Amino acid sequence: MDSTERGEESEVTPCIWLICYNPLMSFSREQYKAHLKSQYWREFKRDYLKPYCERCGSRYRIDGHHKTYAHFGNEKQYPQDVMSLCRKCHDAIHFNAFGVRRKNWRQYNGGGTANTSAYMVIVLLILLALSWIIWQLLVK
Repeated sequence: MDSTERGEESEVTPCIWLICYNPLMSFSREQYKAHLKSQYWREFKRDYLKPYCERCGSRYRIDGHHKTYAHFGNEKQYPQDVMSLCRKCHDAIHFNAFGVRRKNWRQYNGGGTANTSAYMVIVLLILLALSWIIWQLLVK
Protein backbone atom coordinates (compact mmCIF):
# COMPACT_ATOMS: atom_id res chain seq x y z
CA MET A 1 0.00 0.00 0.00
CA ASP A 2 1.54 3.31 -1.04
CA SER A 3 1.18 6.67 0.68
CA THR A 4 -1.72 7.83 -1.53
CA GLU A 5 -3.75 4.71 -0.65
CA ARG A 6 -3.26 5.47 3.05
CA GLY A 7 -4.68 8.96 2.46
CA GLU A 8 -1.35 10.75 2.88
CA GLU A 9 -0.37 13.60 0.63
CA SER A 10 2.40 13.06 -1.85
CA GLU A 11 5.73 14.86 -1.32
CA VAL A 12 5.26 16.50 -4.72
CA THR A 13 2.08 18.40 -5.36
CA PRO A 14 -0.04 17.11 -8.28
CA CYS A 15 0.27 20.32 -10.28
CA ILE A 16 4.05 19.98 -10.14
CA TRP A 17 4.18 16.24 -10.82
CA LEU A 18 4.31 16.69 -14.62
CA ILE A 19 7.46 18.78 -14.46
CA CYS A 20 9.39 16.76 -11.86
CA TYR A 21 12.35 14.61 -12.82
CA ASN A 22 12.79 16.57 -16.03
CA PRO A 23 16.46 17.19 -16.83
CA LEU A 24 15.56 18.77 -20.17
CA MET A 25 13.85 21.72 -18.45
CA SER A 26 10.80 21.44 -20.70
CA PHE A 27 8.44 23.30 -18.43
CA SER A 28 6.73 26.54 -19.22
CA ARG A 29 7.25 29.86 -17.53
CA GLU A 30 3.72 29.57 -16.14
CA GLN A 31 4.52 26.18 -14.57
CA TYR A 32 7.71 27.64 -13.11
CA LYS A 33 5.84 30.59 -11.59
CA ALA A 34 3.11 28.26 -10.25
CA HIS A 35 5.77 26.12 -8.58
CA LEU A 36 7.34 29.17 -6.89
CA LYS A 37 3.90 30.08 -5.47
CA SER A 38 3.15 26.53 -4.30
CA GLN A 39 2.97 25.24 -0.74
CA TYR A 40 5.76 22.78 -1.62
CA TRP A 41 8.16 25.64 -2.47
CA ARG A 42 7.21 27.61 0.64
CA GLU A 43 7.94 24.53 2.79
CA PHE A 44 11.21 23.94 0.96
CA LYS A 45 12.35 27.51 1.54
CA ARG A 46 11.40 27.33 5.23
CA ASP A 47 12.98 23.93 5.88
CA TYR A 48 16.01 23.77 3.57
CA LEU A 49 17.32 27.21 2.61
CA LYS A 50 20.00 28.83 4.71
CA PRO A 51 18.92 32.07 6.44
CA TYR A 52 21.84 33.94 4.84
CA CYS A 53 23.25 34.56 1.37
CA GLU A 54 25.77 31.90 0.39
CA ARG A 55 27.76 34.49 -1.58
CA CYS A 56 27.96 37.59 0.61
CA GLY A 57 26.51 36.50 3.95
CA SER A 58 23.63 39.01 3.96
CA ARG A 59 20.47 38.00 5.82
CA TYR A 60 18.20 40.43 3.94
CA ARG A 61 15.62 39.23 1.33
CA ILE A 62 16.86 35.67 0.80
CA ASP A 63 15.81 33.91 -2.43
CA GLY A 64 16.18 30.31 -3.50
CA HIS A 65 18.29 30.06 -6.66
CA HIS A 66 18.20 26.88 -8.76
CA LYS A 67 21.75 25.92 -9.73
CA THR A 68 20.25 23.25 -11.98
CA TYR A 69 16.72 22.35 -13.05
CA ALA A 70 17.44 18.62 -13.33
CA HIS A 71 15.27 17.93 -10.27
CA PHE A 72 12.90 20.89 -10.58
CA GLY A 73 9.78 20.30 -8.51
CA ASN A 74 11.57 17.71 -6.41
CA GLU A 75 13.90 20.02 -4.49
CA LYS A 76 13.30 18.41 -1.09
CA GLN A 77 15.06 15.27 -2.30
CA TYR A 78 17.85 17.31 -3.96
CA PRO A 79 18.38 20.40 -1.77
CA GLN A 80 21.91 20.82 -3.14
CA ASP A 81 20.33 21.98 -6.43
CA VAL A 82 19.15 25.22 -4.78
CA MET A 83 21.27 27.83 -3.05
CA SER A 84 20.33 30.72 -0.77
CA LEU A 85 21.07 34.14 -2.24
CA CYS A 86 20.17 37.67 -1.22
CA ARG A 87 18.24 39.60 -3.86
CA LYS A 88 21.35 41.62 -4.84
CA CYS A 89 23.47 38.51 -5.51
CA HIS A 90 20.54 36.73 -7.19
CA ASP A 91 20.01 39.67 -9.54
CA ALA A 92 23.76 39.78 -10.29
CA ILE A 93 23.47 36.22 -11.62
CA HIS A 94 20.40 36.83 -13.78
CA PHE A 95 20.89 40.46 -14.92
CA ASN A 96 23.81 42.47 -16.30
CA ALA A 97 24.82 45.97 -15.15
CA PHE A 98 22.19 47.52 -17.45
CA GLY A 99 19.34 45.47 -15.98
CA VAL A 100 19.05 43.21 -19.02
CA ARG A 101 18.42 39.53 -18.29
CA ARG A 102 21.48 37.43 -19.07
CA LYS A 103 20.95 34.68 -21.63
CA ASN A 104 24.07 32.90 -20.36
CA TRP A 105 23.44 33.31 -16.62
CA ARG A 106 24.76 29.79 -15.89
CA GLN A 107 28.33 31.06 -16.23
CA TYR A 108 27.65 33.25 -13.19
CA ASN A 109 26.11 30.33 -11.34
CA GLY A 110 29.11 29.34 -9.27
CA GLY A 111 30.94 27.77 -12.20
CA GLY A 112 28.03 25.88 -13.72
CA THR A 113 27.34 22.24 -13.06
CA ALA A 114 29.96 19.51 -13.05
CA ASN A 115 28.25 17.87 -16.03
CA THR A 116 28.51 21.04 -18.12
CA SER A 117 32.20 21.41 -17.28
CA ALA A 118 32.89 17.76 -18.12
CA TYR A 119 31.14 18.06 -21.48
CA MET A 120 33.10 21.19 -22.31
CA VAL A 121 36.40 19.41 -21.58
CA ILE A 122 35.38 16.48 -23.80
CA VAL A 123 34.36 18.79 -26.65
CA LEU A 124 37.61 20.73 -26.39
CA LEU A 125 39.65 17.52 -26.44
CA ILE A 126 37.79 16.27 -29.51
CA LEU A 127 38.36 19.58 -31.29
CA LEU A 128 42.03 19.51 -30.36
CA ALA A 129 42.38 15.96 -31.70
CA LEU A 130 40.61 16.85 -34.94
CA SER A 131 42.79 19.93 -35.38
CA TRP A 132 45.91 17.82 -34.91
CA ILE A 133 44.71 15.23 -37.46
CA ILE A 134 43.92 17.92 -40.02
CA TRP A 135 47.28 19.60 -39.43
CA GLN A 136 49.05 16.25 -39.92
CA LEU A 137 47.19 15.67 -43.20
CA LEU A 138 48.07 19.14 -44.48
CA VAL A 139 51.75 18.88 -43.56
CA LYS A 140 52.24 15.59 -45.45
